[in-house]
Amino acid sequence: MELEIQFQNFAMEKCNDWCVFELLENTATAAINLDLLLRVTEKVLIYPCTYTIYFLELAALHINNPEIIAAKVISAIVNYGYQQKQSVFAINLVELCLRFLLEDLYLQNSLFNLYKTTTVDYKKALEIADNFYKSCQTTTEKLLGISLVIGILQAKGDWGNLPKFINELIQLIEGQINAKQLNALPFIIDSILGVTSCLPYYQDNPKINCYLQSKLAEIFQADVRTRYHYIAPVSSPKSPARKIKIGYIAHNCSCFFSKISSKKNKNWLYCPYSPSSFCGLVKSLVISLS
Repeated sequence: MELEIQFQNFAMEKCNDWCVFELLENTATAAINLDLLLRVTEKVLIYPCTYTIYFLELAALHINNPEIIAAKVISAIVNYGYQQKQSVFAINLVELCLRFLLEDLYLQNSLFNLYKTTTVDYKKALEIADNFYKSCQTTTEKLLGISLVIGILQAKGDWGNLPKFINELIQLIEGQINAKQLNALPFIIDSILGVTSCLPYYQDNPKINCYLQSKLAEIFQADVRTRYHYIAPVSSPKSPARKIKIGYIAHNCSCFFSKISSKKNKNWLYCPYSPSSFCGLVKSLVISLS
């Protein structure tokens, strides 16, 4: 299979002709070259069909660490779901990975987004978001779950059911503010901030909205600084400079011009002047201000 794929002379239907599926089903794991199986598993992802899903299912029986398969599948999910418009195949890939990694937040979030944005199946997306939210344990997970539910209700235009979820969102945010710490992956932060940025549209209470958004942003910023070991740049001390107030300049200018006859002021300010006379005026003004 590996050679056929390399020479671009392979089709997944050949797995039936070569009894590949039967071999994977009936052969003991100890008798299989797992390195070769992993290489082939990654390469068959270029074939978006049901045979590929079946091959991955059988391969997962022999690969002890399902996260290895998930890591190889994630890039294919983005490619097929959003770039090649093969959303059904992308959904099948995610659902396959979720069989082995039920609690993987990224996969659950990916499945929700595929149903919401590619197939536009709001009913299925809401079902996924609701089931996920009900199974959440930590405050961070609940914030992600409630943000998914609110996001799909907003997309559907189901404004009647939003208030109760908004109240729950506010309570969760307040709980997170009291905790003063957060350990969340970037996609979770993006999802939560995406919903909280819409708070002004859900309720007309600027004081509370701004407070919640500001405090939650502070927590996220602190988490990012900790995660990436951010060190604030040290600014070099500025040399003290002489400050001249506007009022001081205006006062001295008025005193300077008050000592000169109005005729000379008129000639200097409104009439054509020679460079030498203008330079003399500037020099006199500087001497007066110094």
